[in-house]
Amino acid sequence: MATSEKTFQKTVVINRAIPGSGKTTISRCIKETLESRGITVSIHSTDDYFLTETRAYQFDLYKLAENHAKNLQSFQQAIDRRTDLVICDNTNLAPWEAEPYATYARAHHYQIIIINYVPRELVKHLAVQQVTNEKMDAHNIPEKELVEMMKRYHKYHNYLDRFLPSCNNSDYAFSWSNEKLAMTPTDEPIKNYDYDHLLIVQPNEFHRAKKDIPRKILAMITGEKMTQKSIQDERFLKLESYLKETLPNFKKKCQENTQLGSKKCDLLISLLGFSPETTVLATAALQPKELIVITSDEALEQGHYKLLDDMIRKFNLLESRLMRYENLNILNPQQIYASVARHANKQNVFVDITGGTKIMTAAAAQAAWENNAQSCYIHSKFDNRKKLPVSGTEQLLLLENPSEAKAKAWRNKGIDAWKSRNFSMARDAFETSEQLNPDPSFDEIAQQLCTFYEYLFNFDVKKLEEPLKEIKKTIAKTAMEKILKRNNFRIQLQNLIELFDKPDPLADSNTKIAAFLSLAQEYSKLGRYEFAGLLAYRAIEELVDVGLRQLSKEGNFDRKEPKYENLTDNFKELEEKFLDLCGNRLPPRVALADGYALLIILKPEQYENVFEGEKMKPARVLKKISGICSSRNQSILAHGNNPLGETNFQAINNLAKSIYKIITKEDITPLIEKITPPRLGELIEQPNA
Repeated sequence: MATSEKTFQKTVVINRAIPGSGKTTISRCIKETLESRGITVSIHSTDDYFLTETRAYQFDLYKLAENHAKNLQSFQQAIDRRTDLVICDNTNLAPWEAEPYATYARAHHYQIIIINYVPRELVKHLAVQQVTNEKMDAHNIPEKELVEMMKRYHKYHNYLDRFLPSCNNSDYAFSWSNEKLAMTPTDEPIKNYDYDHLLIVQPNEFHRAKKDIPRKILAMITGEKMTQKSIQDERFLKLESYLKETLPNFKKKCQENTQLGSKKCDLLISLLGFSPETTVLATAALQPKELIVITSDEALEQGHYKLLDDMIRKFNLLESRLMRYENLNILNPQQIYASVARHANKQNVFVDITGGTKIMTAAAAQAAWENNAQSCYIHSKFDNRKKLPVSGTEQLLLLENPSEAKAKAWRNKGIDAWKSRNFSMARDAFETSEQLNPDPSFDEIAQQLCTFYEYLFNFDVKKLEEPLKEIKKTIAKTAMEKILKRNNFRIQLQNLIELFDKPDPLADSNTKIAAFLSLAQEYSKLGRYEFAGLLAYRAIEELVDVGLRQLSKEGNFDRKEPKYENLTDNFKELEEKFLDLCGNRLPPRVALADGYALLIILKPEQYENVFEGEKMKPARVLKKISGICSSRNQSILAHGNNPLGETNFQAINNLAKSIYKIITKEDITPLIEKITPPRLGELIEQPNA
């Protein structure tokens, strides 16, 4: 029996396929199926204009633009005649190729369905291109051209995703040049494919698709407008009544839901089995900008998606053009997982796992959690008699990602390793945490800091350039803004960059001394006083060198090969004073105590006052300095037998700070703090900061 024109939506089908995918065969199946129901169909392919009178395919590059224009005109005339279903049977591998067909369809209020044919193996496409007596119209496309077509298919495949942001500045549409007989770039950015519904044909599902695709398109066309009978349908009225009662209070409850807070939903992915009410409730609660419904052939055939669409429009929750479905094999978790994962890795995506089968729920939840999308669930009591939730018991639950607990454990493990300055272990833990955490910004910068401090603690300063480069790139990211505001973290990182982002950062004596004392402080916190004392002692040696260089006429003094005449005009007087203070002549190599003796002799008013609050004669000052330093010289790391304890370390460390203050007139503590590793634990203990 013919279908009345009033019961279906005018529709355009746009194929997207590499030649040999079966698009023309399926187009003919669609035409045959729909015409048997009294629906008018026309198919328009540019390839038809290259057929000879004997139906042989004869491609002519010079006629390509002309034949495309003829096909578009024929397509437009079919729409002008109000043909029910108009099919564009071109390859349409790039969005701009389909655009003129979609634009004309939109202007005349036709809904648009794109059928995307996933390519087979190349050899199979080549095989169906061969001309035979039975296939005189085969295109015989060379392998090289098919390879290029495959590249174009994959290059522009993402533009099927309507949620893809506008393309970058280096990606522009092309147009045909009759002069060059080639595609040439334009200055127009590429737009996404325009469609209302997307159907996908997998290579291994082709024979099934010959039946399924026509049936699906028939359901979409005849199901767009409701007949008077469908309006009176008991199920429609029952669901409408339930939602009228439920939605006002449910929306109010969701607005008061502190768990939901101010979270935005750009895309809602919802599972649909046989009960559309949960998808309606999720849409009402989250107010998404777009909706994708994962469903099955059976649910489509029984009208569940149509009922969902009716309800969403009935209650003005979302425009029909902003919702679509993907019908999948609900017994195939890999297919469901892949479909959800393809969309879930964007920002502000919610996955409603309430409806559908257990297989659908498990696969969708896994995809959501692994791609850091927010999964949710409509919880309610159920009325078995009415086969509907009990009105007023509905709750929207945001489900915590189970992997987040694991992520938190790894992050805490990294923090613990960081506190013990095991930077390698900390970096490994943060790397694992980064893979599991919904917001990995902390873990990203933490890994880079681990690498930086690992090199610094080993004084491998030539390698500092690499982590500093990564730190600079990371702190420039918008996603880092929140964490950089905590505890002056941005300032701490900028201090490191300012001090160490140089070809030889330790060429600056102040940085070198502060690095020694900063690391000495870190080792002392760990109870490793031998290392701490060694580093503080190295700071004193550097300070003595700085003091002697300041007194030298040439601004340069080498304690290993000392030129005493550069320190004074009266060498004999210097030698006598040194002998009087130290009991020996000027040495051929100047040790630390000898170096400080020279400083006292040459600038007594400055260097005699190293021990604040104590007035001492030069000999006593030198003796006390020698005593402090001898504890390090007798320590195990200096090949002695006495362990260096906390008290001896503090004495060496305080002496270094005092000498620095004498030389520079400044306190070195602020510079040490700039180098000290940040307290990473405090950055993650303030989630609301």
